[in-house]
Amino acid sequence: MGSSVIPTSARRIKARIQWNVLAMEKPSKNKPTYRNSIFFTSKYFFRKSAVKISVSVKYITKKMNNIISESSNDTILIHPFIYFFFCCIILLHKILNKNH
Repeated sequence: MGSSVIPTSARRIKARIQWNVLAMEKPSKNKPTYRNSIFFTSKYFFRKSAVKISVSVKYITKKMNNIISESSNDTILIHPFIYFFFCCIILLHKILNKNH
């Protein structure tokens, strides 16, 4: 029943991550390029970790969907995972933006 809700939320996270990745790849014209600075390397690290996170979200939702299809009352199980990943992404963002 609730299984149709879960992939959409996971897709939303993935889309948000991909949007962040795209935003980080293009330095704006009025700012100096970060290529030789620590800031750029941290952005690059975040880009790589964002890809890893999106892959793991996909993997977890697949696993959770298998569990949910077997038992209907386990729909709540997915939510802690989604919130956990959101927290991870937000924390990473805050840590890396301190270099600004």
